[in-house]
Amino acid sequence: TEGLPTTILANAASVLPDLTHAVDALFTPNATAKARGGPRSGGSGVLLGSVLAPEHGFRGDKQAGHGGGNATTDPRTGLRVYSIYTKTTSEIVDIVTNKAKAKVVLVDLQDAGARFYTYIWTMYDVLVASAASGAQIKVVVLDRPNPLGGEAPDGPVLQSNFSSGVGKKPTPMKHAMTIGELALLFNDEYVPLEKESGGRKAWLQVVQMQNWERRMRFRDAGLPWVSPSPNLPTLASVSLYVGTGLVEGVNLSEGRGTTLPFELIGAAFLDWRFADRMRQLSHQDPGLSQVRFREAYYTPTFSKFANQTCAGVQIMGDEGEADGIRVALQLIMQAREMYPTKFAWVRSGSRFWIDLLTGSDQVRKGIEAGQTLDQIAAGWQEDLDWWKGMAQNYLLYH
Repeated sequence: TEGLPTTILANAASVLPDLTHAVDALFTPNATAKARGGPRSGGSGVLLGSVLAPEHGFRGDKQAGHGGGNATTDPRTGLRVYSIYTKTTSEIVDIVTNKAKAKVVLVDLQDAGARFYTYIWTMYDVLVASAASGAQIKVVVLDRPNPLGGEAPDGPVLQSNFSSGVGKKPTPMKHAMTIGELALLFNDEYVPLEKESGGRKAWLQVVQMQNWERRMRFRDAGLPWVSPSPNLPTLASVSLYVGTGLVEGVNLSEGRGTTLPFELIGAAFLDWRFADRMRQLSHQDPGLSQVRFREAYYTPTFSKFANQTCAGVQIMGDEGEADGIRVALQLIMQAREMYPTKFAWVRSGSRFWIDLLTGSDQVRKGIEAGQTLDQIAAGWQEDLDWWKGMAQNYLLYH
């Protein structure tokens, strides 16, 4: 792929260990560049001519659900930036081949380890576009660590009839794979099944990491954590997000609009009793032993309960050690039990958002039926075992 016109799917967290942005490292304006926006090579040998942006935009300044303008110019480099967030296969093919005039797409995105974090699905869309193009678009994934480690997949596996932008193909909530490993699995198992691909796979190469091991948490890799999206500022927020992201599916605040997103959970209709209940549970449920709950009050500046005082909890624990899924489901179950006339599931059109986040209606219906958390978890175990068996074929690291 060296010497071919190239674009890069990147965002604010696409940095080298010294915090130089990958785009700045690959791109250096020089006197031989023939036209503004044309491919230019730094010392890397990569002819970088444009940037593709996922959700939250290239420079990471957009909130959830926004990918930035369809076509803008990056002030620092002068490169054209094309948002491909929520774009169709044909639109992505057109952007890459006709607008970006690229033959190679580099993918350099920091994942959060959660199925409903959209970057892996934007990568999936690029793989489908490559297959649809008859491999005229070549995809090179630059692998990065899974901040949650790679040892323990967990949570419900998405059922195909619950496919959406927060999960397109059967994958557990906590997938325990790197973005490069996911690319390999997606390309073999799912891409050929898309009608746009015509049974073909993408042209794919994964550039592996050196010295990463599955047991590692992000801090063990010795790399700086750069927020990959506005509401995952710290490793503490990331370790909980794989679970507390589910709070988006109910009418509780997940801490957006505060300095502790996904660590603060509350609502204007909760009170001190909720914190007492969670603190009591933390001594009774072994699955909550890695976290502590602090009674907390806060006023979000945007999102749910904006400018209203919320009561709730701050979840505190060692980074990467919490069972975020179990913590979140206990929070949701207790809020529903304690405040039955105020608690509600959030709808997304005709569907419940919690169903799209969990990947089926099993969790919601289990809660409504009064099942215990252990009973609900037992309901996803068979599908999770199936996933583990399949995923083993695509692991690049020990």
